[in-house]
Amino acid sequence: GAILTKESGLSGGFPQKLEAAKALNIPVLVIAHPSTSDAFIPVTGVHTLRREIEKRLPDFFDLKTGYTTGTCATAAAKAALYALLTGNEPAQIPITLPDGETLTLPILDTDIQPISATCTVRKDGGDDPDVTHGIEIRSTVELSPIPGIRFLQGEGVGKVTLPGIGIPVGEPAINRTPRAMMESEIRKLLDTHDLSGCGVHVTVSVPKGREIAARTFNPRLGIQGGISIIGTSGIVKPFSSEAFLGAIQKQMEIALALHCERIVINSGAKSEGMIKKIFPEIPEQAFVHFGNFVGETIRIAAQTGIKKLTLGIMVGKAVKLAEGHLDTHSKHTAMNREFLKQLAREAGYGEDTGRKIDGITLARQLWELFPETGSGFWQKLLGKCYEVCFPLFSSGNIDILLIGEKGEIIPYYNWNSHT
Repeated sequence: GAILTKESGLSGGFPQKLEAAKALNIPVLVIAHPSTSDAFIPVTGVHTLRREIEKRLPDFFDLKTGYTTGTCATAAAKAALYALLTGNEPAQIPITLPDGETLTLPILDTDIQPISATCTVRKDGGDDPDVTHGIEIRSTVELSPIPGIRFLQGEGVGKVTLPGIGIPVGEPAINRTPRAMMESEIRKLLDTHDLSGCGVHVTVSVPKGREIAARTFNPRLGIQGGISIIGTSGIVKPFSSEAFLGAIQKQMEIALALHCERIVINSGAKSEGMIKKIFPEIPEQAFVHFGNFVGETIRIAAQTGIKKLTLGIMVGKAVKLAEGHLDTHSKHTAMNREFLKQLAREAGYGEDTGRKIDGITLARQLWELFPETGSGFWQKLLGKCYEVCFPLFSSGNIDILLIGEKGEIIPYYNWNSHT
């Protein structure tokens, strides 16, 4: 005899319910959302709760969260389609994150054309030191008579040129989660406007993307021409290592797809240049930077299925790794002189050497104390590094190369890893 419904808005099909009830002359009883004062702040999950706290109590958290490039592209795409279908320019737009909670992002700019619309979102990376913080991310949508959602490469978004990244070669570098987020929002809007059989072309562009990409891992990943649109949760956690480790994972997968037999991990460009002189035959994609995440990078290599791994490491990180520290960042650990003195004693050096170790302030000064590459001290140090690393890579062979400031290379080989 009647329909009892809540006021569920567009996503709940409320207008369609009213139209159907009216056509069938069925009474409708609507439970409206109660009005709330400014004292009530609606949140839909942990991320929106934290964002609201950060906004209203700036000093509550030491660091602020942000949005991924994928979240920004999704908000821009949904806003652009909304503008194209309604003719209205949205000031903000709600989107659904992968965990199901709703997040509302401000729209910086809207441009409506006869057959397309473009919206821009400014990326807020919070306090994460990401090169994309503050950039503009734009999505242009255009309706198509061919069903389906197609993603096109816009200015500043890279193109995939190598296999192994999970996106077909030739496609724009928009990762799977952002694609799924955009597809979901677009389909909901199409359904709301009775256009479920219509196709949509989505072009994501980043005006400064080509310039920014040079400071990322993209060239090594075979992504040419710009940045990637990424994100797995939609939220950027401040100073998160997730993106860095995710890039390492992708590099490993690409190296496997290219049939690289050996992966060389090292801390940065300087050490890589020195190691390349030893392995000139190894392709560039087989060289992976671990930054400070030595342990996590070795674990990723093992999980990815790498069988031969070479660790190139400079002495500053080696003295920390040898003592068991898998994250060598200076905020987590420092050079331990007592540990180094113990190694020197085990290598047969006397108390005079111990006193000299007490007098150093930087690990690279050890090269002055032990200038001979054949010194027993270096083998003791590398042996300790191997003892720390081996349990993380027990299913394969791992070699360690200690790299000096002047290009010296001291190898420590696993007994069964080389011929």
